[in-house]
Amino acid sequence: TAAPAANAAVQLIGRNEADGGLTLSRGAVHAVLDAFGNFFDKSKRHFSALASRALGECWSITHMVVSDANKAFIVEHPTAIDSLVSGLLLEDDNPRRGQPGAQELQHACALALQNLALSPIGAGPLRAHRRVMEALHTLVEGGMTDEARRCASGALFELKAEQRRETTEVLSVAAAAAEHIMLSYNWD
Repeated sequence: TAAPAANAAVQLIGRNEADGGLTLSRGAVHAVLDAFGNFFDKSKRHFSALASRALGECWSITHMVVSDANKAFIVEHPTAIDSLVSGLLLEDDNPRRGQPGAQELQHACALALQNLALSPIGAGPLRAHRRVMEALHTLVEGGMTDEARRCASGALFELKAEQRRETTEVLSVAAAAAEHIMLSYNWD
């Protein structure tokens, strides 16, 4: 009963960002994440469920991940990021790839990862996760839909922002330290 109740709460207040407004509890966020993770855990009965079934849980996550308060609960969950990566359905032999709802599930998981990447709360854990960057690159190259590829590209753009800043700083220091040389040519 916890997961359906948490899903109802997510639909009502999952995107709330207002200070002092209604927010989800850690328990509610984790109940939704646990329910979604069951679709990717071989020991759970939902492991064999259709992609369209997992999609409902995943859309709840995409609503929750808008709020920074929820992002903290999501990244601390032990299987949330792994489940979102699994929901990208990147393996060619994944039986869910050809099922109804597969494209939408891939898009929803990519959107959730992109929204996590938009905040330092989520970006650090995503960068540190061993499978995320590889999965996003794979998705950009071969996603099932343009929307999924765009979300993956956006997530990578955000996750590589630190690398861009470091490169820009190095180039700025090098440019400042470089001597100026004027080249000219003879008109004769």
